[in-house]
Amino acid sequence: MLGLLIYFYSERKVTIGDFAFILTLSVAMINNVWLLAAELVKLPEILGEI
Repeated sequence: MLGLLIYFYSERKVTIGDFAFILTLSVAMINNVWLLAAELVKLPEILGEI
């Protein structure tokens, strides 16, 4: 993702605002996926208690 952003920025196809927006959005998505994976690890333990 970062490589594509740098390439498109050098080709003047994205602005610095687009660059910041996409990086912020990517970090937010990675954080949410990380939290989801942490909760999925707990799922078998919760199902075993039922």
